[in-house]
Amino acid sequence: PLVTWQKAPTWTPPGSDAATRGTLYFGNADTATYEGGNAGVAGTLSTGTFKVPDIGKTHLRAHVWFHTEDHAEYDRLKVVIDCKGPVCPGGAEVVMFDNKAEGAKQQTWTPLDVDLTPWATSVLEVRVSFDTQDGVNNKYTGFFVDGLRVVTICQPDPLCDGSCDDS
Repeated sequence: PLVTWQKAPTWTPPGSDAATRGTLYFGNADTATYEGGNAGVAGTLSTGTFKVPDIGKTHLRAHVWFHTEDHAEYDRLKVVIDCKGPVCPGGAEVVMFDNKAEGAKQQTWTPLDVDLTPWATSVLEVRVSFDTQDGVNNKYTGFFVDGLRVVTICQPDPLCDGSCDDS
């Protein structure tokens, strides 16, 4: 099997119910690593484009789990918002998660909850990409992304104080 993004294997990190939730894994399911021989490996997942509604609050949610070498320049996972317009706060491409950022924890499920409301009316694409940038020291487990979804939470009617009666 190739080292690539794929449906999670039957073995998964503790705390995952990957068999029922569609968890994705970057690595080789047979070797439980992302070792690609002498070459580096890379892969990208994409949501495809979608329009952020201008009602309620819209969030990107997921959980990520990773086990990589500790070197700051290699084995990098990023979750990026690619804005196609018309409203692009922070520019056309914004990194929302980087496994090498301060505070990112290895071998634990980390929730990702990004408020997409500032991009209301914009067309976005969310990309999850991994790149080893080299073919060395890649005998680690790799990455799992679980429950990646975009949700919109409708706001209550501001004219109703909770005691509204339709009668």
